[in-house]
Amino acid sequence: MSRQQEVLVFGCGSLGEEVARQLRERGYRLLLVDDDEAALGAVRERGYATERLDYTDDEALRSIGIGAGVDAIFCMFAEDASNVFLTISARGLDPALKIVSIAESIDSRHKLLSAGASKVIDFYEISAARLYELIRRPLIVETLEHTVFSSRDLDLAEVSIRPGCGLIGQGLEQLTLEPDYNLVLLGLVERELGQRLIFAPQGAGLRLQAGDVLVVMGPLGEIERLRATLGEAGQSPSAKGTDR
Repeated sequence: MSRQQEVLVFGCGSLGEEVARQLRERGYRLLLVDDDEAALGAVRERGYATERLDYTDDEALRSIGIGAGVDAIFCMFAEDASNVFLTISARGLDPALKIVSIAESIDSRHKLLSAGASKVIDFYEISAARLYELIRRPLIVETLEHTVFSSRDLDLAEVSIRPGCGLIGQGLEQLTLEPDYNLVLLGLVERELGQRLIFAPQGAGLRLQAGDVLVVMGPLGEIERLRATLGEAGQSPSAKGTDR
């Protein structure tokens, strides 16, 4: 069984708490961090582990695991300057740390990426795009809202192909998850092609290798079952045109 990932969420406003809720439902170990005791007290009452500290102090950041055990942090402060400062400090302590931050402007986005953020989310850009889709394709958006996004049991996930897995050498077009798992295969991030997602229908001729990442959608339990299967040498889901 894989180790439970440890995540820190900085900023206990409504957005930070929503991120924490989503992560907690997906089984991550969480700590919510802020220097505002009133904000911490509110989320503590709802069952979250919290820590009050000065995020500008590198020693304080080390004391909660940055640089030694923490897998990812979310910078959810209301002020861009705070998120930029935290990103610089955290990146200096751990070059491999995954850092996700929100930004309020294009300028802030560039600053955060330059500071070392792994991923920057422009909250207003996402909101504008969502409004556009609601106007342009209301039926599709409403259907997705009621089926996929309203269900806390559904998720998009990255599933790595480990050395020794039975999928290695198999063509992407041969792989089908439906007979064995209640999952939809969206595509593949191939290690030799960088971070580009290759959608499954476009993957004819691609051979799966160790280190490649399958992108799937479906119930969380099925995703974890697939991960467990791919972690066992010689095991693999079904392939089109092969005996089961």
